[in-house]
Amino acid sequence: MKYFLAGFVDGEGSFNVSFAKHPTLRSGWIVLAKFQIYQHKNHHDLLELFREVLGAGRIDKKSGSDVLSLTVEGRDNLIQKIIPFFEQYPLATKADAFRKFAIIVYMMDEGLHRNREGFERIVRLAHSMNAEGRFRIHSIEYILDTARDKFKI
Repeated sequence: MKYFLAGFVDGEGSFNVSFAKHPTLRSGWIVLAKFQIYQHKNHHDLLELFREVLGAGRIDKKSGSDVLSLTVEGRDNLIQKIIPFFEQYPLATKADAFRKFAIIVYMMDEGLHRNREGFERIVRLAHSMNAEGRFRIHSIEYILDTARDKFKI
């Protein structure tokens, strides 16, 4: 069954690393990592099964639609539950996104997002995920330029 769940994530899941402005942080940005699975509300039981197997996550309704999402956030949950699951039950189509996601989460766990070099590597890796970040609000250049100002480079 766990191989089925991993295969399902290849079609309906995502590994996301996003950036939001945060004026009190050294870089001026907060790095947010999360894993999500989407499903129509009629298949709520499938998301419940995922939550039970993974031992983490919350299920929310997407605003204005009949779609639900299971979201797992927080470095501890990602490191202790999500990353080990997909290392044991490998993905096919999203293997590269997962690999980059795992690298970023481990870098953040080591505090590397708090220095200029680590932050820049995380931004570049994140923007290379998920169709080269074409749906991102902020460009690599904008994030790095504003972070450089904060890091006093």
